Amino acid sequence: MISNRFITDLKKQNWVAVISDFLVVVIGILVAMQLSSWEHARNEKQLANEYVALLIDDLKFDQQSAEQTISYYSTVQEFGNHALTLWDDKPALSPEKMVIAFYQASNILANNSAVGSYNALAATGRLGLIGGPALAAKLSGYYAQDLDAIIYHNTQYRMVIRGILPVNVQLSIRDNCNEFVEGEILNELLGAHCNTGLSQNELNTLLSDLKNRVNLDYYLRQKISQDELAVRILRLRTNGALSLQKTLKNFL
Repeated sequence: MISNRFITDLKKQNWVAVISDFLVVVIGILVAMQLSSWEHARNEKQLANEYVALLIDDLKFDQQSAEQTISYYSTVQEFGNHALTLWDDKPALSPEKMVIAFYQASNILANNSAVGSYNALAATGRLGLIGGPALAAKLSGYYAQDLDAIIYHNTQYRMVIRGILPVNVQLSIRDNCNEFVEGEILNELLGAHCNTGLSQNELNTLLSDLKNRVNLDYYLRQKISQDELAVRILRLRTNGALSLQKTLKNFL
């Protein structure tokens, strides 16, 4: 062994051999350290690539979810604008479709977001693993946005309209007008062509009640405005998801 030979040479004062053995030991240690460093760097790079791929998938999900929610709120806003014509001289819809529009304008939808990969990085304190502090800051800023606090909550219009419309009419619209589409993201399609089960006289009486309800048009305008805000915020969300996807792809 080198240690035994080293001691023997040292006792014999064979300095050339001593220095040679010493260099062999030092070089061996340095090579082992470098190999360990290379292995660590390789493992870190592999882990970073795995997280990049997962984050990109999550951001694609976010983008798709935001786009579907934009479509949803655009439809809700359209129903609201039609319902608002009840206070005009010539309403835009037939009585039955007008009642349906009033109900559909009250709908809200939560925006789905995939945060698993980001949370895993944040929980282990490794947000800087991929692109350093700059990218970590961008990711933190993106995932810190609480969209549902803005776009998903009960409005005065929603509470009032669902207190006025008969429950059987609301259930009829939900069952016959709307359709849930299952997939990676659960989506609800809002329709206007269905039977409320009300007679013409019942429809006219209900619409008269709606038209004369104090502040209902005011609450409806607020809801329409909020739906427009939701659409604009979700468009920013879509742009943010696209931008981060492009940035992350540079690290693959």
